[in-house]
Amino acid sequence: MRHLALRISLVAYALASIAAGCGTPNEDKPKPTDAGDTDLASVDAGTMDATSSDAASDAEADASPDPCGTVTADFTRCAANPLYTAGNAHIDGRLELFVADPSVMFDAEENLWKAWWQSPLDVDYLNPDNRTAVLYAESPDGLAWTVQDAPVMTTGDDPGDWDYDRMETPSVVKVPSNPPDRRYVMYYSGGNFAAVQTPFDGYPWYQIGVAFSPDGRNFTRLPAAESPYFERDTPFQNIEGLVWYGGDAFPGMPAVKDGLAADPEVIVVNGIWHMYFSSFGTDENLSPLAFGISHATSTDGIHWTAAPNNPLMAGQQPSVVWDGSRFEMFYNADSDAERALLPSAFNAIANATYAYSTDGSVGDTFASPSRVLSWDPTLDYERYSWLTGADAVLREDGYWLFYTGFSNVSPPENFLIPAHDAWCQTADTCICYDDNGTQICLLKSVVTFNLARRERGM
Repeated sequence: MRHLALRISLVAYALASIAAGCGTPNEDKPKPTDAGDTDLASVDAGTMDATSSDAASDAEADASPDPCGTVTADFTRCAANPLYTAGNAHIDGRLELFVADPSVMFDAEENLWKAWWQSPLDVDYLNPDNRTAVLYAESPDGLAWTVQDAPVMTTGDDPGDWDYDRMETPSVVKVPSNPPDRRYVMYYSGGNFAAVQTPFDGYPWYQIGVAFSPDGRNFTRLPAAESPYFERDTPFQNIEGLVWYGGDAFPGMPAVKDGLAADPEVIVVNGIWHMYFSSFGTDENLSPLAFGISHATSTDGIHWTAAPNNPLMAGQQPSVVWDGSRFEMFYNADSDAERALLPSAFNAIANATYAYSTDGSVGDTFASPSRVLSWDPTLDYERYSWLTGADAVLREDGYWLFYTGFSNVSPPENFLIPAHDAWCQTADTCICYDDNGTQICLLKSVVTFNLARRERGM
């Protein structure tokens, strides 16, 4: 799950301390450029012609070598990485601070790749209270991406909204049988700091919401009157969009009285909606009782029933595909000890873990976990580890695994992330200072959007 804006606040505090003590580097950094970067001030994804009508050009493209490289039996990074780099400016001058929590699909009906990811937008990376937003991007080939200037949705406007402080980790599905104005369905995590006391200092009590769109370019939250919590007690004044409360995730654990739900991943298989999500259950005193990936099902995408054996497994931030006979999950299973060895201390991971299940839940829980792709510190576009959260797409040509990395290539001014002190002891790229006897270290870094592929048949 994500805590991006909180981390930005911590970095802002750290820089203020540096300025007061030993000074802050203030070099002008060039804007990152790569094959995926575009002039966002002049291009709107909603106005692009996504397909070519020139048959000769199509034939020529089909005959060209794959710019990503050969697809093999193991996940191999795309030669075009990074596909996109954060830090670009929108028309109003605000910068994309991250590429985080991607949800990617190939829309066969439009022959177009589509992606949604979370990024605060602000004029300065170090503003202490960046409002989170979900951005939309599209690509004709899954490699070169154009970002729509306007966010598809932002946090709630009213302090009483359940998602006033956070809305992130989107998961989008296209449902052709839905009414036209609800053709695209986006699930997301939201939170309100003031509404609920949590066992995590500084983190909101995440829950899951839903919003709809006719085209995926602008979403509207589920009306409050349609929410399953319309006539139920919740900690929130306004519940527009709220569709799943974490306290309902553990029917097999009577001691759980409240809970957190985040990082939703939704797929529809044979008319049944399946939602996988990070979950955390507590007793009435908010003492932890359960943590892991949980599962719920629905017949309409709004009213959900939790699996009786939640949580299904350890881990968090799942991405799930259906291969025709089983559910396949890619998720974060790194241990705290493993994450502590990484350069970045900013929601970092080093591995994508895979597991599968024939029914996705009770009868055959996800088995045979294995790590299928790992961080490579020799690559500049992921030099300081990955930002947790990857998304898999399964097509006839194989698996496309999109992930985000912390790059050390030309980060914009003030783009800094917390670093692990242990790693910085043997590195010369950290900015470190003393804070009342505690060493604080930072890294100049910007987030990249990347791809690895492999053949079908895990």
